[in-house]
Formats: sequence, C-alpha cells, structure tokens
Amino acid sequence: MLVEDTSAIADLLACPICRGPLRKSAGEQLRCETPDCVHHQAAYPRLGGKDVLIDFDHSVLDRETTLASGASSVVGRGRWRVLLSRVVDGSNRYASMLAQMMVEGVQQPATSRRPVIVVVGAGEIGVGSEPLYESADVDVISFDIYASPNVTFVADAHAIPLQDGVADAVWLQGMLELVVDPRQVVAEASRVLKPDGLMFTDTAFMW
Repeated sequence: MLVEDTSAIADLLACPICRGPLRKSAGEQLRCETPDCVHHQAAYPRLGGKDVLIDFDHSVLDRETTLASGASSVVGRGRWRVLLSRVVDGSNRYASMLAQMMVEGVQQPATSRRPVIVVVGAGEIGVGSEPLYESADVDVISFDIYASPNVTFVADAHAIPLQDGVADAVWLQGMLELVVDPRQVVAEASRVLKPDGLMFTDTAFMW
C-alpha cells in the first residue's frame, strides 16, 4: 500500500545533503536537524502536496524551474498515454509475477513496522508493478523527480532521502537508462536496502 505522505515515515527519512534526520517544522515542512546543514534553517519546499527532498546543488534538476512548475513533469503525461503504451507494448506478466514474489519475499514475523518496499522512478506506476501497491501487508515508499499522486515525495535517485538499510526491498523498473549516473543510483538503492533485502532491476531489453 502506497505511503502517501512523509508524516507516516518520518523516522526513515534522511537529508539528501548531509544524511541527517529530518523533522516537521511548525509550518508542516521538513527541516534537517543537523545545525550546520543549509536546510536546518530553510525548510524543504512542499509542492503539489508532496515534499521536495532534493539537493539542487548536486542534481541535474534546477531549483527555480522545479519550484516555478510546482514540481510538475516536463514530459506530457496522462491516462491516454498509458493506455496507448499498453496497447502498443502489451502487458508484462513477468514484472507482475516478480512484483508478487517480492511482496511475498519481504513478509516477516510481526514487528513494530510493516515491510518497506522503495519504488524508484514511480511517478507513473510501472506496467506489472501493481501487486506492490495492492498489498495491504507492505508499505510502499515511492518517488520520482516530479510530483504525482503515485509518489510519497519528490527526490533525485542519485541522492535518495532515506536512511541506510531501511528498505526490505527496492524496485527499479525501466528507469536506469534515463538517469545521469546509473551506477550512483544503484549504489544509493543498495545503501537504503537492508543487508538481506531484495532488489528488482530492469532496463530496456535487460533484466
């Protein structure tokens, strides 16, 4: 089940600049708790109902453009595009099967927190990944570089704003071919993953 707001996962978040813990300010915006971090005094922006947790000084994303656009996508999106893509490309039964296997694979004895699956580049739900979101037994933390109803927060995958080892699984579907440094993104995904966690990765024509 998608975690729709960062309030539910505040203890898992980390500043993308210094990796310090984040806390909600009086204005309900996230701030870094590290005194010498630039976001200790200046809160992270919140646009489109989503926290924007990006280190703009080290990102391909431009702060002014992102803020002026309300963190909206620069690529045209909409339901008809998704439907057209599915008609042209067909369904992906393998991804669906693997998503279900991931949900089953992260199940564990009762603990204080449900298993966490991090979905990277999830502004649009990937074809076949629906079982991740349909399960009431896992918390899905998803993000992309633009605000969407499908994301928990807006972030750059080169600096994931989560603490080390908080994810039971990470899902990287059809996005590594679109980033500046795929190795850095995989390194970040590995950093937030628990030592015995699961990771699914694919790119065009490769699994």
